[in-house]
Amino acid sequence: MLALIKDAAIVQTVVEGSGFAIGEAWTVPAYAGWANSEGYSLATVLDPDPVPEGKVVASSSVELVGGAPKWVNVLADKVEPVPDVISDRQFFQRLAMPPYELITQAEALAAVKTGDIPYAMINLINALPEASRFPAEMLLSGATEFKRDHPLTATLGMAFGWDAPEVDQFWRDAAAI
Repeated sequence: MLALIKDAAIVQTVVEGSGFAIGEAWTVPAYAGWANSEGYSLATVLDPDPVPEGKVVASSSVELVGGAPKWVNVLADKVEPVPDVISDRQFFQRLAMPPYELITQAEALAAVKTGDIPYAMINLINALPEASRFPAEMLLSGATEFKRDHPLTATLGMAFGWDAPEVDQFWRDAAAI
């Protein structure tokens, strides 16, 4: 890949060996080191820096770096996939831990040991339509695993003030313990 440069700015990128236009004039073939009397020149685009561990490339562009055209990557944190399922222990334990702390540690232990539903979730169940209360209570008191795609998961997230990405992050955090 080549960069067509004029006045210390990249005009466009050009595939080596292809042609390119400047105004009405067409130039073939494009090669590194080409220049004309109007101040245009072609230079090889340098490879980007390596992507560090834990990062991914969000986007790339060709920019002048130290006077040379170079691929520059915009990096983002690598996001772990959202697990489909977490255990009841992971679910309740994470709810009791920072930064969430939506239930007490005693409530988390009781939920896992005996199926007691934490107070914050009883309020949630009571706010559900009558037909949904018993299934929700059965799930929260008896499930040994919680599925990310279960309809109650989204309902819980909304009750806690979370959007879908925040529910996903909770699922990742819970799976990590």
